[in-house]
Amino acid sequence: YASIQSFDFVYVPWDRHSTHNMGFGFVNFLEPAAAHRVRDLMNDTLWLKDARCRRMSIFPSRLQGLEANLTRYNDSNVGDPDFAHCPKVLSQGVPLLLRTAIEKYCTKPRASALVSSSGVPSEFPTTQVQLCFTPSQR
Repeated sequence: YASIQSFDFVYVPWDRHSTHNMGFGFVNFLEPAAAHRVRDLMNDTLWLKDARCRRMSIFPSRLQGLEANLTRYNDSNVGDPDFAHCPKVLSQGVPLLLRTAIEKYCTKPRASALVSSSGVPSEFPTTQVQLCFTPSQR
């Protein structure tokens, strides 16, 4: 659906008390066109890796951009590099340690997210786009 060079951040939250992910994930695309393509190809399709084969809903995430994501997880125990399911950061398709990426890309103490008054972006921004992948509730 997208090349590894088309995104720089992936996070699938994991339930530390079970052997399963939380059922949703985030991918930060570098270009809106890649995010649109993935949304158009995958939205409302079956999530085949899900035991219940639920349909996916793909939409813009509240948090947008690599720096905003790194800032969000900087002080979180989710960012612990010893945690196998911590957020993954890539630079031109090459994995970076989370701490290295934070030091390299975080320039402000608190990055701002691009959100609408409802809390969800109404349209894709013109720069980086993060999509949320979650099973539909229908």
